Amino acid sequence: MSGQTYRVWLMEGNRTLSMDGVTGLIQDETGASAFFYREGKVYSRSGRDPFCTVVSDGRMVDDKGNQVGFIVDYPRFVRNQPGMNQQTRSDRGTGGKPAAQSSPPVRETNSGAAARKASAGEAGRDNGKSSSQPASPSPAASAGTEKKPGGRRGRVFLVLIAIVLAIAYFNNRPNQVKIPSSKYYAPVQNTFARNALISEGARQVYSEIEKKAYNTPQGENNALYKGSLNDKTTLTDVFLGWKAFNEDHPEVFWITFSSYLDGSGYLIRSIFPKAELEEKRAKLFSALQTVLDQVPSGLSGEKLEKYVHDYLIDHCEYDYAALNASGNVDPNYRNVDVVGKAYGPLVNHKAICAGYAQANQLLLNRLGVYCVPIFGRSGLHVYYGETNHEWNAVKSGSKWYMTDVTWDDGTASSAEKYRYFHLSIAEMEKDHTPAKLDQRSYVYSPVFLLNASGDTIFLPTK
Repeated sequence: MSGQTYRVWLMEGNRTLSMDGVTGLIQDETGASAFFYREGKVYSRSGRDPFCTVVSDGRMVDDKGNQVGFIVDYPRFVRNQPGMNQQTRSDRGTGGKPAAQSSPPVRETNSGAAARKASAGEAGRDNGKSSSQPASPSPAASAGTEKKPGGRRGRVFLVLIAIVLAIAYFNNRPNQVKIPSSKYYAPVQNTFARNALISEGARQVYSEIEKKAYNTPQGENNALYKGSLNDKTTLTDVFLGWKAFNEDHPEVFWITFSSYLDGSGYLIRSIFPKAELEEKRAKLFSALQTVLDQVPSGLSGEKLEKYVHDYLIDHCEYDYAALNASGNVDPNYRNVDVVGKAYGPLVNHKAICAGYAQANQLLLNRLGVYCVPIFGRSGLHVYYGETNHEWNAVKSGSKWYMTDVTWDDGTASSAEKYRYFHLSIAEMEKDHTPAKLDQRSYVYSPVFLLNASGDTIFLPTK
């Protein structure tokens, strides 16, 4: 087992680390030791108390039940660790407390046969009764053996059936919640992250999340959709599809996932139960609509980008309270679920860099401007998948430009308010380095190249 390593993804900073299969040592992108794994727990280098608990599907959760990361290869890691399967199964749940195990959907292969048998039995009993009744009218009096609705009663029956089907359709139709829009500008929908997906299984997961994202959360797991895992759709595909969907849909802040203990399926879940989700979503959409209604008509391109840039700087501040002593997002922070989402700047008016970037993306997309998240570092030397910062690329005409609203909001003087606004890629890369693109590191930032005419073009990840 010597030499085997496993991938560890931390939500804060979108970082990918590696875990040694023998020692449990977790190293950061530079090779320095960051954490260590022992008996279903992850500890900091010097901490006595565990940083988080690892549940059986690989999710890393803190003592409040918040997901802080994901050990991508955890099921395989457990299989390679003698005597550890029972321990990891008992750790399922939040806060390190055992919880009821989720079972895969029960296959209903026998229910149809049972129903047919019951129907056959009823038919036999009916035949038995009818044998003692007078003979049926002649064929001339009743053509056929099946009564069909006809006349006025038949039409009423068909109308009622149509109404029932219509109600069922609209009750189960996804995306019933209307995303706010501007009265002056037509929105655009990003599909850049989806287009970058290589695996068909990941694309299928993305499509299912897109259809089910607005379902009502069900049960204690807040389930929105149940899917199957197989050779065509692996747990890695679920992770990739989920992450790509989040990057294309900054308005959806509540989606997460988990898998069944036996590896047969997965759940797309809401972070929040029904009532809390509806309350938070209403707050976000109300705030979003308020901003969209304030945008004057007749703006285009850079002027629209500037309006959103200025709004976020004037109405949001960096949430330093969300960070712990090491500069990472504190998993126990009260707004940890939304501090890195568009919800933070628009509702709480506080956020970290990811929140600024997602709010900028959401507002510009709803105003008809293509805007995507860029993950990377504030520095010049990075490794595959290494990220500690997020900003945006915005399309203006045929070219892409970069904007970092977070850093503009942190400037000391108003004169430097646009220091990181609408820069060329080369200008931004003087002190912002996009992460090298590699789906093995789960980074979807677009690849930017110049064509023969000097225009910036977008290419999906290869």
